[in-house]
Amino acid sequence: MDFVFRSLRILIIEFQSSGSADFCQCGCRGWCTLYPLLFEVCVNLAAAAAGVLAGSDLGFVICVVDITADWPAYLFASCMRHWNHSMHPCPLCDIKLSDMTSLENVTADSGPWNIFTQEQYLKLIASSKKAIWICSNLCLFVFLGVRQTMYFVVSLALGAAQVININTLDERSDICRNLVYSTYHRGRALAVGMESWDLPLGARLEPSPLLMDVASLDEAKVPIQVIFWVGGTECKVQHESPLLTLVPGVTVQSWNIDLLHAWVLGCLARFIGMCIWFFLRSGIWTPKSTYLDTDQKRRLAISHLKAELFDFYARQKKADPDWPKKHSEVTSV
Repeated sequence: MDFVFRSLRILIIEFQSSGSADFCQCGCRGWCTLYPLLFEVCVNLAAAAAGVLAGSDLGFVICVVDITADWPAYLFASCMRHWNHSMHPCPLCDIKLSDMTSLENVTADSGPWNIFTQEQYLKLIASSKKAIWICSNLCLFVFLGVRQTMYFVVSLALGAAQVININTLDERSDICRNLVYSTYHRGRALAVGMESWDLPLGARLEPSPLLMDVASLDEAKVPIQVIFWVGGTECKVQHESPLLTLVPGVTVQSWNIDLLHAWVLGCLARFIGMCIWFFLRSGIWTPKSTYLDTDQKRRLAISHLKAELFDFYARQKKADPDWPKKHSEVTSV
């Protein structure tokens, strides 16, 4: 029997723009910390989709149908651009920021912009990263195990990797010496172009299955595959997300918008606020007095609103004892 989990909720620790001591501070904005965790989760989900977990046969398969998240959380996990980016403000289509307020040819379920598909996402990823194998002696495969050998053979068979022979410590030191931590390039990136690797200035070393910590390249055993991001600073995608490449069936269209944050605490909350201010300005709660200035009348109107709101809460609690369990109350008006 196949079991389907209706929604995958990924718990991402959100941190303030000032940064957090728990997240990597190399300029990656937390990606170096998130990637190993997200990678292991996705590997387990991929195995569970085949009916296997922790090496044991489950007797059923687990299928991820959608990803429930608000906009910032989804962008963080999928590594897409934020809404204020001039060229790529939306992760789902090709709208530009200048068109975000245009309602021409927009309906409840469609718009004039082209949908960003999974096929386009994969093509963009393929053109934005460069996989390179650093090898000094192929005999080292015997000592490094099956995992590295598998990645090496598959990469060469697909033509998705280059093989660079690093035979001396000086050559490796020259590569690592040109890698600097940059906030602008979002991580450990090349300060100069490397013609021998065909890597441009700003190419960023990415966390990958064989190099989870980009800082460990200096001492990593070879052969090893390293991934460089060459998509530039204006690419629609900022990193390759394991969520959209490793988990069977999960695509860029798998996002299920979180109604609580996107609607109830977003557009709906703003609409309710506009309505409240409309009624406050209309004068229905404003006392009729010529001795009060505008600010005093507004404060009294808000007090009147607050009294009616608390009276409403009291009536609802009396009529339904379970009211506090089902609803939240605004107390700081």
